[in-house]
Amino acid sequence: IIRKTNGIIRRIYKSQVSLKEEVKTPQIVPVQVSETVKKTDIVKPKGTKIVKLKAGKKKITVKWKKLGGDIAGYQIQYSLSSKFKKVKTVTVSNKKTVRKQINKLKSKRKYYVKIRTYRIVNNKENSTKSYSSWSKMRSVKVK
Repeated sequence: IIRKTNGIIRRIYKSQVSLKEEVKTPQIVPVQVSETVKKTDIVKPKGTKIVKLKAGKKKITVKWKKLGGDIAGYQIQYSLSSKFKKVKTVTVSNKKTVRKQINKLKSKRKYYVKIRTYRIVNNKENSTKSYSSWSKMRSVKVK
């Protein structure tokens, strides 16, 4: 079951829980053996994909598909390794942005790039980021 509450989309599961004593947490209600309790799981935001990857002199420009809805921004990772060892991450916090220029790169080297979206989930205690899965990896050779 998917339910939207206070702007947060949640997937709800039913599971069997047995508690022997009362728990003093505002989120958990004391129950008897074999009663059903609802458990929530935050649904990931929809992912995006890289539309264009352009090489420049010691820089690359990443352009991606714009997504609407409840996303808060994008996260871009780039590396010299296709296995993304020694990866660097750039965060774009404006959801309306569709391109980002990455500077200070090594010339004549091949870079691998991927992107994902995130949204901010506000709980009573704190706010956390929920990430989509990574896009397909793309590569470009810097001039």
